[in-house]
Amino acid sequence: MPGIRYVRYIVHIALRVVVAGLAITTVFVTPSWAHDFPHTPLHVGVRCQADFQNNWDPNWNNYGMCGNFIGTIRSTEWVDFYFNLHGASLAFVTGNAAETCNPCGGADSVDFFLIATHGGIDPTQSRYAMWDFQTRAWSGTMRFGAVGQQLKVFATYSCDTLQTSDGHFWDRMGPAFRGGVKVLLGAHDLVYSGQDQKGTEFASRMQDGEPIGQAWLEAVWYADNSNHPSASATGVDANDCFNRLAMNLESVQTTLPLRDGQIGYVCWEGWNGD
Repeated sequence: MPGIRYVRYIVHIALRVVVAGLAITTVFVTPSWAHDFPHTPLHVGVRCQADFQNNWDPNWNNYGMCGNFIGTIRSTEWVDFYFNLHGASLAFVTGNAAETCNPCGGADSVDFFLIATHGGIDPTQSRYAMWDFQTRAWSGTMRFGAVGQQLKVFATYSCDTLQTSDGHFWDRMGPAFRGGVKVLLGAHDLVYSGQDQKGTEFASRMQDGEPIGQAWLEAVWYADNSNHPSASATGVDANDCFNRLAMNLESVQTTLPLRDGQIGYVCWEGWNGD
């Protein structure tokens, strides 16, 4: 997109293989404030998928991570739902009623959305595997943060979807960012199943006041040093962008969103390369 300047910030170097799922229950939990970092509770939604119709994508183990994340984050945030990805593609489509429908598991029906499934890219879009045969959610149809609860954080435990090294990051994720979503979390290369403690660690680090992006990088990388986690944000300029990349669970709610022409920079931090 003309006018957008790309800023990279890369930490850590290491090396190594894959990704993808769970859910079914709707969970309404009252936060209990077990942590020292006071903040306004966010509405959280989780959708994970470990198996796929007719085995069209490989099975993988992500139920433990999703369950551990919910079991921890529910002590400080409102967990609105925990669903699988059966028939879920419309929940990510801008303008579709499902996008802002909380009982439907819509992305813009919560403040913070975590998804775990297989991921991939082409030059213009990132894709997220649904359970349904050969069905995906596509980043080109996403515009998060403009309607409904106005999603603030979109976290995806999926391979490749935040890849930056090919120069097409904004082509793929610009549509989602233009809606005003403040932080995107994911991976710029492969991430692996297993090591369920990353769900607990990601949640507890945020609850202790760490920046959301840093909590993701630390939790995902230390669970498996072969993982390639990334965190990204937008800003009016480079300084603003990196300040936004450091938002925590409170400041991500109070910082004003940037939409469309208000965005001047996109920045990211990736571990194990970019």
